[in-house]
Amino acid sequence: MLQNDFSLERVTVKEIIELWQSYYPNSKNYTELLQIADLADKQHTFLAKLSGGQRRRLNFALCLAGDPELIFLDEPTVGMDVVSRQKFWQQIKNLQVLGKTFLITSHYLEELQEIAQRFLILKDGKLAFAGTLQQLQQGHQMVGSKKR
Repeated sequence: MLQNDFSLERVTVKEIIELWQSYYPNSKNYTELLQIADLADKQHTFLAKLSGGQRRRLNFALCLAGDPELIFLDEPTVGMDVVSRQKFWQQIKNLQVLGKTFLITSHYLEELQEIAQRFLILKDGKLAFAGTLQQLQQGHQMVGSKKR
């Protein structure tokens, strides 16, 4: 799931999901993708008419169309309202229970506290920390620096 959204003027939510599904021999079910994106009531809406948060949710559904085991998400909740963010993270938890693995880049550490098992922190393009949230909170040393 890319950080930036795209928009096609004359394509509907249903059309883009079905197109993405066609790329995979064993795609995730259309109704399930709509449910994950919380866009069942928008399936006949043109992409250009979706709000920013709705586009983010649609992008999430598209990245799941091929039913991947490993999912990369780049700043996934940017542009989402509070309720959409909560629903999004609940979907992540549901997918984790099914054995899905996520690699998420985010500036919102507080959003990741309940779902992430490991944290990697980059500073100046280098790995500054690798470990659990508990280790991070306890102030364990950052890679390549002294413990404070």
